Amino acid sequence: MIRLTIAQKEDFEDYYKIRCGESDIFWMGFDGPPEREVMKKVFDSRCEGTSFEKNGDKRIYMVKAGDNNVGFVQFSLTEEGIELGYSILDEEQGKGYGSDALSEAVKLAGEIRNCVIAEIRDDNEASKRVIGKAGLKPTEEGSYEYFKGTGDVFFRKWKARV
Repeated sequence: MIRLTIAQKEDFEDYYKIRCGESDIFWMGFDGPPEREVMKKVFDSRCEGTSFEKNGDKRIYMVKAGDNNVGFVQFSLTEEGIELGYSILDEEQGKGYGSDALSEAVKLAGEIRNCVIAEIRDDNEASKRVIGKAGLKPTEEGSYEYFKGTGDVFFRKWKARV
């Protein structure tokens, strides 16, 4: 069983470890681990005590299994609803934490806005299963992004009304 907690400043080391994981680097299109200071600024701007009221604001929730942070879910406020982004530690993948976290995130997002969105790489089969279990459905909408090493990659928009 997992729970989502609003990220605290002291969660940064765990967040950074997740962002430096091999799978996170690959799926995000990074060349290598992200710059620590850049990630620290991003993280600090999305923790508890920061603005989460208007479109464009973002909030990070840590995915906790027991006392351990095993992943994160990011909420981004948009005109359309709440867009979710997420990642689970490489060594914790395949244990159901992603599915549980996204199901909880969709419930929590539904208390804030009535539409939940995620943009998933079309070639990320595991993520498509996870987001589908959470109740989101693929749409025809999406966009291409260029990733060094893999070229143009299609990100499909998934949605759920909650």
